[in-house]
Amino acid sequence: MLAWLDTHAGAVQALAALATVFLTLALVGATAWYVGLTRASLAATKGEAEAQRRGRRRRFFVMAAHLQDLVGRLPNERNETGIREAILWNEDEVGQLLLLAPEVRLEAALAAATAVTSLRWLADRVRRVQESRSGAGVEWGFLADWSGQLRSARSALARIADFATPADRE
Repeated sequence: MLAWLDTHAGAVQALAALATVFLTLALVGATAWYVGLTRASLAATKGEAEAQRRGRRRRFFVMAAHLQDLVGRLPNERNETGIREAILWNEDEVGQLLLLAPEVRLEAALAAATAVTSLRWLADRVRRVQESRSGAGVEWGFLADWSGQLRSARSALARIADFATPADRE
């Protein structure tokens, strides 16, 4: 057997080199196939992330519009009957507005923070009036800044609406 290998050493080396070339080509093909799979997976992941980002943006603008509607129904002046009948937002809605704002832009987050400050102030005052006994009269001192806070909330929520793009309104 050694004699045969010695006699055919060149042919054996050529066959081994040829096998190495075929194996290398197979590895290159498999690597290229995995690169394609990775690119497709990355594109799908990017598409999914973009869809989620668009969804969060839409939720932000829907929440802002909902809050704008509720604030728009509050009486412009300190009016006991109007305040008692007011439909309020809840803290989760206010929290969502703050949480989702950075998805839009910094200015939207700043407007949301301003709106939330006023919304919390207004909600506290409305609850205090609603929880007081009807007909007992309202101590208007704790509502002294009603018009200013109402104006601040409405203005901030209107600014948020200005940041919406046509895609956000779909």
